[in-house]
Amino acid sequence: MNERSFKRAVKRVRGSNSGEELASSVHAALVKMLGQPENRELLASLTAQAEAITGRLPKSASGKQQTGEIRQAAVRCVLLLESARKSGAGADKPDFFKDPKVITVMVGTALVAIFYVWLLK
Repeated sequence: MNERSFKRAVKRVRGSNSGEELASSVHAALVKMLGQPENRELLASLTAQAEAITGRLPKSASGKQQTGEIRQAAVRCVLLLESARKSGAGADKPDFFKDPKVITVMVGTALVAIFYVWLLK
């Protein structure tokens, strides 16, 4: 999941007005982030944690206003999503290593270093 998608998912979670809406937003974000087969155990664990957080909340919204209980649960769910983002497959490389401009600069620097080593021989 890229940074923009993650921010949208966090915004949906924070804006949830009911337990059902919060649970579905968190579950959708977790599946999108951890849908790969190598993340199956992590997905199951984090989904169970999300269900524990959202399980005691009122299922439907009593009004347009977000209650304090739902707001606190949303904060815990955002922390859960951040944990999923850091723990998922491919999370070992920071986003800047995926940027084509950074890769180009790194390759260029390596080629210049190789050239200088060749000149020094």
